[in-house]
Amino acid sequence: MKRKENTSSLKNKLKKLKNNNTGSSNSSSSSGSSSTEKKNVKIQWCEFHNDQINGQENQQEELYQKKEEIRELTTKPEDCKTILQNSNEKKDSEQQSKEFLNWFLAPLTVDEFVSNFLEKKVVVIKRHDIFPNYYKDWYSLKEIQNCLETTKGLKYSYDLDLALYLNNKRFTLNPNKDENVDPDLVWSLFDKQKCSVRMLRPQEHSDFLLSALCHFEEYFGQGAGLNAYLTPKGGSQGFAPHYDDIEALLVQLEGKKHWRIYAPLDGAQFLNRFSSKNFTQEELEGYQVFDIILEPGDLLYICKGVIHQAVTTSEDEHSLHVTVSISHQTSWQNYLEKALPMALELATNENVAFRKALPIGYSEYMGTYNAERVMAEVENGVSSGEDAVRREQFIETCTQLMTEVIQYMPIDEAADEMVKQFLYDRHVVEGFSSLSKEKKEIKEDEAVDLTNKKIRLVTKKAARVMLSNPKKQQTTEDNEEGDEETFVICYATRNTRIYHEVELQELELDMIFLPAVEYIFESYPSFVNISELPSLSNEEQQSLAQQLIQEKIVILS
Repeated sequence: MKRKENTSSLKNKLKKLKNNNTGSSNSSSSSGSSSTEKKNVKIQWCEFHNDQINGQENQQEELYQKKEEIRELTTKPEDCKTILQNSNEKKDSEQQSKEFLNWFLAPLTVDEFVSNFLEKKVVVIKRHDIFPNYYKDWYSLKEIQNCLETTKGLKYSYDLDLALYLNNKRFTLNPNKDENVDPDLVWSLFDKQKCSVRMLRPQEHSDFLLSALCHFEEYFGQGAGLNAYLTPKGGSQGFAPHYDDIEALLVQLEGKKHWRIYAPLDGAQFLNRFSSKNFTQEELEGYQVFDIILEPGDLLYICKGVIHQAVTTSEDEHSLHVTVSISHQTSWQNYLEKALPMALELATNENVAFRKALPIGYSEYMGTYNAERVMAEVENGVSSGEDAVRREQFIETCTQLMTEVIQYMPIDEAADEMVKQFLYDRHVVEGFSSLSKEKKEIKEDEAVDLTNKKIRLVTKKAARVMLSNPKKQQTTEDNEEGDEETFVICYATRNTRIYHEVELQELELDMIFLPAVEYIFESYPSFVNISELPSLSNEEQQSLAQQLIQEKIVILS
């Protein structure tokens, strides 16, 4: 026993000596060549078993695969503001957004994230040891305090939530939702009751957050959202275990938070389109797959439909993180919800079979009860089988009609409808360049001389040209002689900081303007001379340019 103690003591001394020597060497190297020293960060991810995602039974140890690797980080905290401040009129907004997202996800690239992680794996990027201030400009406790003190008209439930998870129960401590937020009450509940504060849409009060979100929207072509979560110190928790209906990118800004991630409980859960109920700890027993401590500078991505919960770890410091959300209601199911009714309407207009009445007496052999009854009677030999034949004919007709509907699928028109939803959902387009050093504004009542001027789309995805549906059956009135064909530009440039404050904006134009509008859209990001807009007279060129400028769809050089 004495000899073992001596051996252990010797090992400890050797280990300590080695660490001291290593530390001395690193210190010397750092002081001599800090500019060339590599900054490595750890990336960890968890991939769920395909059978589990598809709802098949699995052994517990096969529910997931957890991996990690070390990557060099070449970006710096200050790069973020530099990128956002350079959102000027000379750059392609999509490329500009890609540059921003490459910084946001570094050392992953956004292409790599989309290909290998989005809607597939939970991933955490640990930058704290290198750059705890990586997201230093994003948001802070001081900004929350200032917002509550100086912003008039903040409402509970709309602008702010007070949440508490205690004894396995979730509580919302908001007063009446019509009441204005009382800062004294908020901080009393935060300090004394350990109540979490969720700031809803803080980008409405922050140019920085607004610009960041606009870059997400410009790249992904989807509406993006953001909430901030302030949780008291000392093992506090605001929300029960749950999953969300969005792809969540969590940025840790202040303090530490302990996250627990769980494998799907069933196949319907993963990538679910709707948020879940609150789960109990007992329901999740045995399903935990990821255990993460997030610190300032770290990033965590959670797929929609993945259960998670989080608690503060420090007895001395609160936790603050923001969650950027994308991919809300943008699934193939959402697309088909728009496409199938349109296809059915087109098919009904074209094919009389869709307009015929259902068979007389169909209710006697169709329906959930009759399905079992007819099958049982045939199997037991107590029926002539006439109902079974009529059921088969009914099902065959239904199958034929459904096959016919597919032939009328308005694939492009349905895609336009999804883009319309994006343009309605997205933030004010001007927010994209809200931090730009070269931002220029034209007042709506300001007279603009368009002589020898050039114009360009304000951003690549701020507007969309949409043609009428060529398959849609026109009425007699539509075909009256003298009626002119038109097309539409749908645009988001009138959107405000307030979500859905304005309706979707549309500009209807005669078809004679289509070649010129196509020229403007296809030339992006280059400016085009108004005098060179094709197929238009000088007066028509000026008229089109004036309308597009007035609606902020284009900008002047």
